[in-house]
Amino acid sequence: MKGIEILLMLPPLRPNNGINAFKLLSQNKQIEISNEVIYWFIEELEKNTDFSFCYHINKYNKNWTTLNKLE
Repeated sequence: MKGIEILLMLPPLRPNNGINAFKLLSQNKQIEISNEVIYWFIEELEKNTDFSFCYHINKYNKNWTTLNKLE
């Protein structure tokens, strides 16, 4: 339970490009992607990764979407 609490307390990372975003997700890091490119990024994740992920689009979070790798 403590691991989950710590994960929820850490702020998501905002990678500067798609390659870094893929690497961070594969390392189980939570990331945020701009809503301007999120649909493109999700399509690329589905095509180019072999892990499951989830995302949460939040219009109140200044147009950033949070993504997590699922175990």
